[in-house]
Amino acid sequence: MKINPPPLEEVLSITRDFVSEILKESGARGFVMGASGGLDSSLLATLLKRCNMPFKALFLPDGEPNKDDERAISLLEDFLNIKVERYNIRPAKEVVLKDVLPEGEGTLVAGNLASRIRMCYLYTVANAEKLLVAGSSNKSEILLGYFTKWGDGAADIFPLGDLFKTQLYALAKELKLPDFIIKRAPTAGLLPGQTDEGELGLSYDKIDIILRGTLLNMPVERIAEDAGTTPEEVLRIQEMVRRSRHKRMGLLIPKMGPETVGLDFHERW
Repeated sequence: MKINPPPLEEVLSITRDFVSEILKESGARGFVMGASGGLDSSLLATLLKRCNMPFKALFLPDGEPNKDDERAISLLEDFLNIKVERYNIRPAKEVVLKDVLPEGEGTLVAGNLASRIRMCYLYTVANAEKLLVAGSSNKSEILLGYFTKWGDGAADIFPLGDLFKTQLYALAKELKLPDFIIKRAPTAGLLPGQTDEGELGLSYDKIDIILRGTLLNMPVERIAEDAGTTPEEVLRIQEMVRRSRHKRMGLLIPKMGPETVGLDFHERW
């Protein structure tokens, strides 16, 4: 059971209106985003380009980039006729590890640190050039909490945030992104050999069906049937959503008065 994306023209129209309004409201000159060579960031860059939005893309490898990453970035540059800026974040990461966690290299802690250092690069460029940071997280990752808090989960806007991962594949094919980028195994890039589906324990085809069924309050047994998996796997994915709620909350503040920021305060100015 496939989850089809909205029509491409609708996606482009909504994205164009959304980012245009954000720029107008903020007074920013454009956007800056991280480009990893993966599907999500490549699709985000393509949408911004198709919407005629000013943006710059940064490739931020942790050490010497592998050949596949370099090839994907070069293909994206040719496809969009843009220049991706390159910065090696390894020296900055090593300074923190040396001071705080000397034996941390190769661990998830070090991987999350790399993600947060990338965020620092992006926001430094944004500050210096009056830009906003555009994040490439999708709806599947956001619901699962499959991102680094204050790392790739830190951005001013998430244009792909209401599209499931499987919907991004369909849009990428329709936009004719390079096959090499589309066919790469999705990975957070935090640890060598890490892949999303390997770590999550299910394919995105199944995960997205579970997430959609959960959002529609469908019975667990029906979701499992639709996804071609077991009720236990459905409950496991739903537990991931529950346990990662704190990652999706902007400011966690206990309620002590009327209209608490981050809870029930309504922005109206």
